[in-house]
Amino acid sequence: MRMPRRIQDASSINVESGEIKLKRLHETINNFNEYIISACRSNMDIKYIFSGSDAKALVYYITDYVTKSSLSFHDTFSLVLKAVQSFEKQKISTDVNVNVEEKSRRLVLRCYNTLASQQELSGVQVASYLMGWPDHYTTHDFVNLFLIGIENYLQSTLLEARIKEQRQATNTADADTDENWFEVEEQFLIQPTDTANKYAYVNTRVDYQYRSAALDNMCLYDYVSLYRKKLIDAKDRKILEALLRSESIQAKKIQRGRPPSEREIFQVGHPQSASHLNIKRMKTVVPVLLGAPIPRKDREDTRERYCRSILTLFLPWRTFQDLCHVDQSWEEAFNGHQEKISSSSWEIINNIQLLQECKTDRDEHLQQVIEAVQTETSGNEYYSHHVESDSEDENTEVLDILEAIDITDIPVVNGNTNKVEHTYFEKIVKAVDRANRFANIQNSHVNATNRFTYLSKVDKEILYDHEHIVPATSELIQLNNTWQRKIKEQKERIRNACIGERLQEDHIENTDNADNGLVPPIEDNISSDLNNNNETYSSTNIIPATKIAVPNEITRENIAAQFTLNKNQKAAFMIITGHLDGLDVLNEGDKQQQLIMCVPGCGGTGKSQLIRAVTAYFTQTNRTHKLRKLAPTSVAAAEIEGMTIHSFLGEGRNRKSKSKAMNRPGQITLENAWRFVEYLILDEMSMVGLSLLARLNKLVATAKHCDPMSTMGGINIIFFGDYIQYSPVFDKPLYYNFTSAMNDGTQKSRRIPTENDIQQRSARALVLQINCVVMLEEQMRTKDLAYRALLNRVRYGEGTYEDWQLLRTRVIGIELHISLNDPPWNEAPILVYRNELRTELNNRAVINKAYEMGRVPTVVIATDTIKAKKHVDLPDLKKRLLALPDNKTEHLPGYLPLVPGMPVLLQENIACELGLSNATQGIFRELIYDHMSERTTGSNEEAFTSDTVFIRNAQYALVEIAKSKISQLDSLEPLVVPIPVIEKTFDVDLEKLYSDKGAAMKLFKNRKIKASVSVKRKALPLIPAYSITTHKSQGQTLPKIVIDLNMPPGTVEVASAYVPLSRVQRLSDLVILQDFSIDAL
Repeated sequence: MRMPRRIQDASSINVESGEIKLKRLHETINNFNEYIISACRSNMDIKYIFSGSDAKALVYYITDYVTKSSLSFHDTFSLVLKAVQSFEKQKISTDVNVNVEEKSRRLVLRCYNTLASQQELSGVQVASYLMGWPDHYTTHDFVNLFLIGIENYLQSTLLEARIKEQRQATNTADADTDENWFEVEEQFLIQPTDTANKYAYVNTRVDYQYRSAALDNMCLYDYVSLYRKKLIDAKDRKILEALLRSESIQAKKIQRGRPPSEREIFQVGHPQSASHLNIKRMKTVVPVLLGAPIPRKDREDTRERYCRSILTLFLPWRTFQDLCHVDQSWEEAFNGHQEKISSSSWEIINNIQLLQECKTDRDEHLQQVIEAVQTETSGNEYYSHHVESDSEDENTEVLDILEAIDITDIPVVNGNTNKVEHTYFEKIVKAVDRANRFANIQNSHVNATNRFTYLSKVDKEILYDHEHIVPATSELIQLNNTWQRKIKEQKERIRNACIGERLQEDHIENTDNADNGLVPPIEDNISSDLNNNNETYSSTNIIPATKIAVPNEITRENIAAQFTLNKNQKAAFMIITGHLDGLDVLNEGDKQQQLIMCVPGCGGTGKSQLIRAVTAYFTQTNRTHKLRKLAPTSVAAAEIEGMTIHSFLGEGRNRKSKSKAMNRPGQITLENAWRFVEYLILDEMSMVGLSLLARLNKLVATAKHCDPMSTMGGINIIFFGDYIQYSPVFDKPLYYNFTSAMNDGTQKSRRIPTENDIQQRSARALVLQINCVVMLEEQMRTKDLAYRALLNRVRYGEGTYEDWQLLRTRVIGIELHISLNDPPWNEAPILVYRNELRTELNNRAVINKAYEMGRVPTVVIATDTIKAKKHVDLPDLKKRLLALPDNKTEHLPGYLPLVPGMPVLLQENIACELGLSNATQGIFRELIYDHMSERTTGSNEEAFTSDTVFIRNAQYALVEIAKSKISQLDSLEPLVVPIPVIEKTFDVDLEKLYSDKGAAMKLFKNRKIKASVSVKRKALPLIPAYSITTHKSQGQTLPKIVIDLNMPPGTVEVASAYVPLSRVQRLSDLVILQDFSIDAL
C-alpha cells in the first residue's frame, strides 16, 4: 500500500514539471469522499484519469483485482502440512478427555483456518458466502481452449516437413537426427467410441480438424464459440436420418415449437465419428485461452509466436499447410493471409492487443508510483520494520551494555594482537613507498589503529571545484530509477533468451483443467491423412517456432578452422559435437551413454576459445537451447558469455542465505529453465567445491524430475579449468580424496557424517564418473618461451634456482631500476594477498592521484544502521564498523576514496548478462549524493588527509564500463552506467571487534549475552582498482602487473605464486616489489 504517505495540506500543481500533488491529511488513509464512502459503506480510493494510458492501467488493475486466484496445489498441501504439524505440537497439552470426533473437528478447523488465512478474500465476497449468494456474476458463459497445445502440434508438423525437405535436398538420411524437434506437449481426453470397451484419445484440435465440410470456412475461435461435441442419441439419429433423405425437413410442414439445433457430423477419420457429432450451442460462449498468453504484436522477439497464434485462432485450417508453407516463416504467412481474416475476428484481435497494452500501462504506472515514493522516502538510521524481533531484542541488549559504559576509559590491551600480520603489512607498504608509487604524498608512522596517515607533498594549487560531486534532485533520482528499470529489463531479456524464454512462451503450462479432465496420450490413433505425426509425444518438451539446420561433418570442420583450434582442442570439439549429433563412440546399441567429460589445462591453453567454438556449433545448428554454460564466479561467467552457478541456486555471495525453495519439486520457473538443457559446460572447475557441485546436481535432478541418484539429472556435463589454482573458499576441491583423509585422521573419521559430508561425497562420486578426458597442453597466451617453462614448473611447486634468478631480474632495486610512478607502471594494478593491504594501497593510490590532478581527495562514507528497537548513538562502535575490511562487510567498503578518472572494480553482480558483474573494471566519472540528509557520526576522518572532502548518503555513481552491453541510456554518454547504492546485512562479532578492550567483553560473558550485532550497510558496491587481491585476479589476463612474492603468514598454497605470475603473457610485463625467498616457488 506504500504507507505511510507524505501529508499534503492542499492540492497543488508544479507548473515546471507538471506534477500534481493531491491533498492528503493522513499518512495511512486513502483519498476519500465522505458522501461516496457513506453510500457504499466500504473503503474506497480516488483515481484520477489524465490520459489514455491511465485509463488502460486502471482497467487492467480493476480486472486483475476482482479476479482472485486460488492457492496452487503444492501450496495447499504445504499449508495443510503446516496445520497438521501445529496441531500435533498442541495435542500434548490437549485435554485427554476430548473424544476422537472432537479432535477430528479441531484438526479440520485448524486446516481450514490455515488455508483461509492465505487466501485472498474480499469483504463483499465473504458477505456473499454468508448470505448464500454467488461470489460472481457474468454476462457470458466461458469454455477453456488449450491454444498453446494446438500451436505446438502445428509447429511440430511444420518442422517435420521442413527437415524432410532438407533431407531430400541434401540426399541424407540421418537416423540420429534430433528427435526432440518432433516431440510436442499436447494433452488429450480419453473418451469412449461406438465400439464397446474401446476408447480414443481426442481433444479440441482433433474435433476441429475433422469437422464437417459445411464448417470448412469456420475458424477455430468461432468453432469453439458456436459448437460443442455431443454423444449421438435417438433424437439425433432421427434428425440426421431426415437430413440424409432426399426430401429435406424444409419441404415438410413447419412444425410448431423451437427448431432443432444445427447438427454436423465429423468426417471419416475422427475416432468418434460414429458416436459423436457437433451441435450448435443455444448461446454463444467465450473461449478462454489457457497456457502462455498471446504476446504483443509489436515485440520483435515474439513476433513469430504472435503470428502463429493469430493464424491458428482466426484462419480456417485443417493442416499446417493451410496456414504456413514449409518455406515460409509465420510472419510471412501472417502477412499473406491477414486479408482473409473476418472483420469480427479483427475486433477480437484488437481487443487481445488492447489487453496487453493495458497490462503494460499498468506496469509502467505502478513503476512510476514506486519511483515517486522512493524519491520522497528517506532512509532512517535505525529501523524496526520487517525485521526479526529476536534479532532486535539481542541487538538492543548489546547496545544497552555498550551505552552504559565509557569505552574510552577502558584500557587497551594487546593493541597489536597479530604482530606477524602487522609486520608483513608494514613491510609491503614500505616497499611500495620505496618504489615511488605514491610520489605526491608522504606517510607518517603507523598509528595505534594500524593505519597510515598522509601528508601532501605537492606545492601546486589545489582545485576545490568538486565538479564530479553532484547534489541529488528529485529529477536526478527519478532519472536514475528509470535507468535502473531499463537495466533490469535488458538483463531479464538477455537472461531469458539464454535459458530459452522464447521457447517457453510456446509451451503448454501445467494448468489443471477441471472441466476437461485432460490426460496425456499413450498412443496416437489419429489418422495419418492429416500429415499427423504417429510417434509417441513427450509431455516434457516444447517446440520452438524456429528452423533447425541438419548437422554435417563440413559444419564441424569449418568451425574448427574458423576458431583455429589446435590438435587437442579440435579433438575435444569433435567429441562434444559428435556426441551431440549421435556420432560418438559411447553408443551402446540405440542408447547413448551420458558424456561426463573433463578438459583440463593451465592458463592460456585456449579453454575459453574451445568453449566459444562449441557454442558456435550449437548456434549454427539452432540448438543453443540445449546448451547451458555456468561458472562459479561472475568474471568467469562473463568470459564465456554464460551465467553463475549461484544465480540458479537462488543464493548470493553470502553463503548463509541459501534458497531451499529452488530445490523443491513443482517449481515451474526452475523446470522451464532446465527443460531443454542436455549439455552443461562448467568452467573454472578449480573454484567449484564439492558442496557447490552437490547443490547444483540436486537442483538439476529436481528440475529434470530425475532420480536424485542420477548424475546431474542425466544431462551431459563438460568440466573446464585447471586444478592447480586457488582452492574453493570454505569448501573441498573436486579432487579431494576422502579415503586418504580417513586414513590420516582416524579419530576424526569416527564422527557421524553430517548432511554436508554426505553431499560432498556424492559430488566426489560424480567427479569419479568422468568417462572422457582431453588435456590442453599447447600454450596459446604466454609468448615468452623461457617464462612459459618457468610457469610450468612453478605451477607444480617445482621452481628451480635458475627460475628464482630469472624472476629476481624483475625485482625493483636489484637488477631493475624503475619508478612505479612512471608510465606504464603507474596504471598497473598491484596484486596482493590480503584485503586489508589492498584497501590501504588503494587509499594511498587515490589520494596520490587526486594530488597529481591538483584536486582534493573525496571519500564516500557508508551508512551503517543497527537493527534495534531504540536509537542509541555509539560513535566508537560506528567508527570500528566503518574500519572493518570489506570481506567482513558483504564486500561493501566503509570508506570509498574517489577521484574522477580513476579505475574502479564492481563488488556486486548487478547484471552479469550485461557485463556488470563482480570484478568488472570501469572508470569513475561522477557521484550523486543526498546533500539534504543529516550528517552521520562515528567516522574516522583522521585516517585521511586533512583537506579530504567527506560525502555521506551517496545515491549512485556514474561509471564508464568498456565491457558494458547496455544500450545507451537517456541523458548519458555511451558506456556510462549508473551504479546505485545497495544494502546488505552482516553480523559482527564484538569479541573480535573489541579485542583490544577485554574488560568490555567480560560484561557480555557475565550476563551470558551473545556479543554480536546485526548491521545493515548502505554503500556503493565499488572499490578502487589500483590494487587487487590475487584471488580476484584469478582467471584474468592483465597487460601489466606489480606483485610481491613474500608470502603472508599462515598456510601457503602452491597456487599462491603461480596465480599472480600467470596473469601476464611475458616476463617483461611484470615487476616484483622486493626480493623474496626461493621457497615461494
